[in-house]
Amino acid sequence: MLVHVLCNSTNMEKLMKIIKKNKIILVEDTCESIGAKFKNKFLGTFGDFSTFSFYFSHLISSVEGGMICCKNRQDENIIKSLRSHGWARDLSDKKKI
Repeated sequence: MLVHVLCNSTNMEKLMKIIKKNKIILVEDTCESIGAKFKNKFLGTFGDFSTFSFYFSHLISSVEGGMICCKNRQDENIIKSLRSHGWARDLSDKKKI
C-alpha cells in the first residue's frame, strides 16, 4: 500500500522495479493527490488498484464517497460484489439463469 500525500509521491521508477521483480500487488492511496503526476504519468495509474476519496477535506469534494480503480475485469467484479455486499447485479461475468 502506497500513500501519495499532498500530491507528492515516492520515486515510482525505483518502486515499480522492486514491485515487478518481487511480484508485489500495489494499492495506491491517491485520496489526497488527485490529478498529480510522476514524470507525466498520473498517480493512481501505476498500481494494480488505486483509491480516491471525495470526502470534504480532500481535493474533490462531494461530502463523502470515493472511487476505486483496477486494471482487469475480474478484480472489478470482486470490487463491485464487495461494494454491494455480495449483490451480483452489475457483474460482467454473471451467469444467466
